[in-house]
Amino acid sequence: MGCRMCSEFKYLPFFIRSIFISSQEDLDKFRMALSSDYDYDLRWIHNESGLNAHPEGDVEFQVYAAACYSLIFCISLPGNSFLLWVLLKERAWRTTRDIFLLQLAVSNLCSTATLPFMASNDLHSWGFEGWACGALRALHRLGWTSYPIIVTAMVLHSYITVVHASRVSAQAFSKRRVLVGSIVMWLACAAVAVGFATMCFSSPSVFMLYFDTYFHVILLFLLPLAIVTFCYVHLWITIRQGRINRQDQPSKLILGITVGYFLCVAPHTIIAFIAVVLPTATHILLDQKALLYALLITYPLIHFYCLLYPLVYIPGAQRFRRHLPQRCHRSGDDEPVAVVNLLETTE
Repeated sequence: MGCRMCSEFKYLPFFIRSIFISSQEDLDKFRMALSSDYDYDLRWIHNESGLNAHPEGDVEFQVYAAACYSLIFCISLPGNSFLLWVLLKERAWRTTRDIFLLQLAVSNLCSTATLPFMASNDLHSWGFEGWACGALRALHRLGWTSYPIIVTAMVLHSYITVVHASRVSAQAFSKRRVLVGSIVMWLACAAVAVGFATMCFSSPSVFMLYFDTYFHVILLFLLPLAIVTFCYVHLWITIRQGRINRQDQPSKLILGITVGYFLCVAPHTIIAFIAVVLPTATHILLDQKALLYALLITYPLIHFYCLLYPLVYIPGAQRFRRHLPQRCHRSGDDEPVAVVNLLETTE
């Protein structure tokens, strides 16, 4: 028996549903539908709520989403697996920088592993057991939650080692703190993932729908964006003042995947945030069908962040390029395309 929550809502996150389930009456209709045999999806709630937003050509959106997920999976899985293999081969746990890179690959693989099921669900509805829904939702949420935290931590580490180098403790102590913090972070993300996975088996409350919205917008977007912006502004000021040498400058590769992540996430997050925070103005100024289309188009694009790490680091760092077949990189080239230097101190 398949999972209703996944099949009828096309695997869309709860913060999309919360935009259109804005009252207890809408929630009661949602729960009534869950207990019925009527095959509906997100657009059913719109029609029953008087919004009349059932989009024509729904198949096109499903094919579009499935195509995006398939493309991302085909590139992200081998790319992140290759990075993980190289890092493990080189004992990535020996330096603080590599600990972050290792976790980034694991986080990407968690999200990537769910993409084939999401593509299948968009094309054929949910055809797996209910426990699979919970497990995949938890795995997807684990990757989605941990990625911005890891990227933010990498930027913070770069900021501290460059701007406040004199205050950095010895490498052994710094590495120990990073390991402890990483364990705490993964446990917290796992707890959040398991909590949201239980929604596959029960009807969520209005509070949970809105909590999911603000959790994503504030904790996984606005807060990391503010921290990253603060760090890079101070790094830029430090570089402009000539207080650090060229070889000590922060990694351009980290900057690339950080900017890329926010570019992937920003469109969908901003649309969802405006629709939730300003529902009255949104209903007046924007057509609900157009808003739904915008959400359905931008949601699959979020997952392109899984490609950034392998696409940036494999060609950009010599340590990864040298593990490729000889024909894939320049023979005799011992210089990296971009220097990855976070001022790692010796242990």
